[in-house]
Formats: sequence, C-alpha cells, structure tokens
Amino acid sequence: MKHLFLTLTVVSGMILLFYSQIGIDQSLAVIAEVEPQKTAISFPKSVRIKAIYVSPGQSVEKGDLLLEVDRPDLVLDLQKVSNDLQLVESQLVEATNKKNATKEVLLLKYIRDTTGIKQEINELYAKLKSDTSAYRPLNIKVAPSEQFRLRLKEVILVSKTLNTELRGLE
Repeated sequence: MKHLFLTLTVVSGMILLFYSQIGIDQSLAVIAEVEPQKTAISFPKSVRIKAIYVSPGQSVEKGDLLLEVDRPDLVLDLQKVSNDLQLVESQLVEATNKKNATKEVLLLKYIRDTTGIKQEINELYAKLKSDTSAYRPLNIKVAPSEQFRLRLKEVILVSKTLNTELRGLE
C-alpha cells in the first residue's frame, strides 16, 4: 500500500510538472490590472523593459505611464530612414546645383553669341543713318538695311533657342 501511494504521488508530480511546463506562456506579455480587469500588454517584436512605473495593486488612470520599453529594431529603422533622407537631400542639392550651373552656361553662351551680333547691328544702324556714300567703299554686297534685318533675325533666333533650352532645363 505504501508503494502504491508513493508511486501515485511520483506519477502525479510528474504529470503536474509536465503540464506546468506546457501551460507556461512563453510570449513577451506583461499583465497589468486596469480597473477590476487584467489586461495583457504585448508587443509585436521583442522589447527590453527599461522601467516599470506601477506596482501590484496600484490604481492607475487612463493615460498613466505603466512601463517604458526599448525597441532596438525601431532604432535601426530610424537610422535607415534618416540615412535615406540624407541621401535624397544630397541628390536634390546636387540636381539643383547642376541645373543652376547649366542655366548659367546657357546665359553666358547667349551673351557671347549675341554680343557680336548686337555690335554689328549698331554699326549697321549707324551706317544706315549716315550718308550712303560712306559705306560704298567697304564693298558690302548686301545693303546695310538688309544686313540689319538679317542680324536682327539672328538675335531673335538665338534668343528663341536660349528660351527653349531654359524651358527644357526647368
């Protein structure tokens, strides 16, 4: 009879031990008492508890800070997003600088192309105003008025080309 009691006790203890190991919840949940209910606080990823601000039996109000946790995965995500933002900002600055440089080059090219033409236009205009005998010895095959008109067309064409390139740049 003693052996039967001892055997049943050992077997019962092993069964209890077995079910107690299976029944333990291995999740990362914290039980908190809110009003008369118990509520599980859980997180989708693993966390490190930094501080607990309540003690068992303490009354808490809605909005009270219960505990403070640290999420290492969020720190890594924040660093990645911050690095991506810095990369995009630097690319934007580079693109803006490139656009401004291209715009300056186009304007300088326009000034270079039109300066000589404008000077010729001024000279031709002055010749038109003066006596026609003054430009005959220059062996000009086209009349100054025609040259003036052609140079003016050339300036207009260069201006239109510049405007087209600037619109394309924008």
